[in-house]
Amino acid sequence: SSCNTSSESGQGNIYSTSINGGKGGTSFYWSGGNVYCGLGGGEGGAGLIINTNVLIFDGEISVVGGNGRNCAQSRYGHWATGGGGGGSVYINANEILNQSGSVINDGGNGGNCSNTAPYQMTPASNGSNGQFLIEN
Repeated sequence: SSCNTSSESGQGNIYSTSINGGKGGTSFYWSGGNVYCGLGGGEGGAGLIINTNVLIFDGEISVVGGNGRNCAQSRYGHWATGGGGGGSVYINANEILNQSGSVINDGGNGGNCSNTAPYQMTPASNGSNGQFLIEN
């Protein structure tokens, strides 16, 4: 059974047709010998494209991925979900006057699990960071 059917990439890519971050991996659980898809992973960060004549960039842009969900530990527990990929930012300017600003494009944290018996489960992975480019 495949629970991860998203067509989004794992992270934002400035050279792709879609620069938003991909959704984190879905959890699964089993019951009666069958595997079922569970909770959805963290949302991917937004993608941002800016085309301008003059750039004064002295603020902050945040396109972080959403955090995954923690395990639900029980006999039929849901495994943790993955963190969403960070989005990407592409800025194209004819003239750059200031580029002291910052871009936060981190991937979200993967969901956590308690490692206690009898239902020991593995935490999920973090989302990948996005990309950032300023050019003129």
